[in-house]
Amino acid sequence: MPAYVILHDKILRPEDEAALAEISGLGAAKREHYGEEPLELIAEQAE
Repeated sequence: MPAYVILHDKILRPEDEAALAEISGLGAAKREHYGEEPLELIAEQAE
C-alpha cells in the first residue's frame, strides 16, 4: 500500500517549516537544531 494512502501528502512532503511543525515528534527544538536540512532532503528525494 502506498504511503500516501495512509498519510496525507502534506505530511509526507512538507513544503515549509509550518508544515514540519505539524508532524508529531518534530518539535521546535528539533526544527531549530536541524534547520532547513529536513526540507532540503525531502525535496531531493521527491525529484
